[in-house]
Amino acid sequence: WRLLTPTAVVVAMVGYVQSISVAQTFASRRRERVDPDRELFALGMADLAAAFTGGYPVTGSLSVSSVKEMSGARTAVSSLISAAWVLVAVLFLTRWMYYVPQTVLAAVVIVSVANLFNLQHARQLWRYSRGDAAALVVTFLAVLALGVQVGILWGMAANVGLWMWRTSRPRIVEVGRIPGTEIFRNIERHRVETTNGLLSIRVDESLYFANARYLNNFVLRKISDRPQVHTVLLIASGINQMDATGMETLKGMIQELSEIRVRLLMSDVKGHVLDRMAAAGFDTSFLTTQVFLSADLAVKSVAARVSESTWPSSSLEIEQAVE
Repeated sequence: WRLLTPTAVVVAMVGYVQSISVAQTFASRRRERVDPDRELFALGMADLAAAFTGGYPVTGSLSVSSVKEMSGARTAVSSLISAAWVLVAVLFLTRWMYYVPQTVLAAVVIVSVANLFNLQHARQLWRYSRGDAAALVVTFLAVLALGVQVGILWGMAANVGLWMWRTSRPRIVEVGRIPGTEIFRNIERHRVETTNGLLSIRVDESLYFANARYLNNFVLRKISDRPQVHTVLLIASGINQMDATGMETLKGMIQELSEIRVRLLMSDVKGHVLDRMAAAGFDTSFLTTQVFLSADLAVKSVAARVSESTWPSSSLEIEQAVE
């Protein structure tokens, strides 16, 4: 079992990915919904039955599904009819079907699968996201060159690599208040109001080991370009998770900013993220006095308690003034 387990895991994973991909492809064309949990349960039960009867591992077949789709099959009864005909063919028709060229089967599969190619979707994907289009091309070429199973693994690896690349450079934008509202938006897209000495930024990604340092460098670079900044407001509405590295990096950034007499505030922190910050050992005074429910409350707090002309010159004075 030690020798077989790694291969069995790969076979199970590839089989499930292939099956759910085929199911979602045909479901989208019929405007139906596929439940991945039920799909996994069905495959698991079928594989258990195959294990006790000496059968092959069970997966959803792209070629068989395409042939059924082309022939007009709509329900699971078609699978029972197909199984019955396969049994009849194996028992009584093998001696005649043996001489049918394999190109006949290939032609049937090619014709049935041809209508699955959607070049319009590929062109739209290229215009929308070239990274996703590149992953699509990698998967397609890998399937052609190496087969469906290996090709799907290549596609999975391409998508994981693409996700790592995207999230390692999270989208961080400087925001300001839309006049007359409590809404904060990107200063490059909207006409907004900003507060002198306050740097307000929004992070549109969860913080984890691959991108935490990127946020820290972004903040320090902005501060170095603006010596007048005395407060940084981190709007965390897009932060859904923070791992241990993200927590430690945020702690270090708070300390590093404090040493250069810059105060860090946070707003729009989700409840479960705030709970994890408390569990990770963030200072209680920081969580109670420097974390706000909204960016509007944070900006009003700074504006009301510390005026621009009397902004203190040390971190201790900042703490006394704001608190």
